[in-house]
Amino acid sequence: MDLIQLGARMRQEREARKLSLADVTEATKISRRILVAFEDGDTDHFPHPVYAKGFLRNYARLLGMDPQECVRVLEREFHPDEDVETGTNVGISVKDLSDPCSKGGGSAPKWGAVAVVLVLLALLGGLVWFMMQEGEAARSAKAVAEPEVEQVLESEKPSAKPERASETGASASDSNPSDALPVAVQEPSIAASAGVSSSEAEQAASSREAKEDHLLEITAEEDVCWVGVFHPDGEEIGDTPWGDEFTVQPGQTVKYAFNGQRKFRFGRLERVQLVLDGKEHPVTGTGVVDVALP
Repeated sequence: MDLIQLGARMRQEREARKLSLADVTEATKISRRILVAFEDGDTDHFPHPVYAKGFLRNYARLLGMDPQECVRVLEREFHPDEDVETGTNVGISVKDLSDPCSKGGGSAPKWGAVAVVLVLLALLGGLVWFMMQEGEAARSAKAVAEPEVEQVLESEKPSAKPERASETGASASDSNPSDALPVAVQEPSIAASAGVSSSEAEQAASSREAKEDHLLEITAEEDVCWVGVFHPDGEEIGDTPWGDEFTVQPGQTVKYAFNGQRKFRFGRLERVQLVLDGKEHPVTGTGVVDVALP
């Protein structure tokens, strides 16, 4: 299997799970441009091999494919460093570069060779810039997935004005017409890291839970898990089946309150624990799994 065949299979797996490129980007933090390059087998737009392996491994896990097999195909087919070292894409010889003068008079420079050298230098500069951009993107993704513990602890300090938080929560509930739809209610530690005080998050969660019939608690153990909540009755609004969608980071718990029966899609079901209405709710399955609750 080559990279084109691998990409076609990944596109088929993604479409079979009704996942858009935007859904995959949200769940894996991989840019749309790189996902399209993987599915098309377009090595000209692949990132550096080090980053390409990590991105491809995460994408394969989300689709329920064998990450090691996908990486082996990539290592066998994608060798940009060897192409540069062996000069397979450079149409000049060492003699052309070492002899800057013409054969006739011995003084006229070979402007063609000079132009080639300048082009090579420009390409080298572009490669360095591209690698720096990819490195920055990788660091940004890591910063989002692993927030600093000091910031979370600082944001979890209780508010000095709980009565004001109560008033704020009540006015927001009265003025928001979307309260009729279930929304994800985060734990105070998660809400605090987004700039909301601990007491405000607790009061909002208690008010929300009191209005709904069921409360689902989703805890990610070792890896990030994307969660999509289908619209009631399976309807689609705006070309998407999701009424809500969110990502649960490792070690975090997200609470989701809802009425009646709702259908959930978990990107990596084996990595999360579910508690429904205060009781453990074990569900079997690996990879992308749809679960109807309660």
